[in-house]
Amino acid sequence: MNNNSPSNIDTQTGDGHQLGGQNRNGMLWYMPKAHLGSVTKISTIPHTSLFLTGSKDGDVKLWDAKAAKLVCHWPKLHEKRSFLQPSSRGFGGVARAAVTDIQVVSHGFLSCGGDGIVKFVQLKDKQRRTG
Repeated sequence: MNNNSPSNIDTQTGDGHQLGGQNRNGMLWYMPKAHLGSVTKISTIPHTSLFLTGSKDGDVKLWDAKAAKLVCHWPKLHEKRSFLQPSSRGFGGVARAAVTDIQVVSHGFLSCGGDGIVKFVQLKDKQRRTG
């Protein structure tokens, strides 16, 4: 587990315009390049400003929306695997999956991935209470 310093979450729109802390579309902030792969799952932690993201790169990250920063990063929590995607004509394209689901539970979260593994990650008290 790597604790990262504040991330590069941008509090402006992609074009740099803000309106009273928000952009024209109501977006408060965005995370450019939050993951190396497509984000496949977002799960919020109830009663906090925290949320988790998982992606095709296999990483899971814990973010603080209120502080607009990355709190924790678990690199390669799941391995990327390739699967044949079912289609109406049988099997069509190839799908790549790493993190397929994240469920917040007491004292941490469960993640599962295309590697067929379910993992439990325990969050420290200070991580859970942020917000």
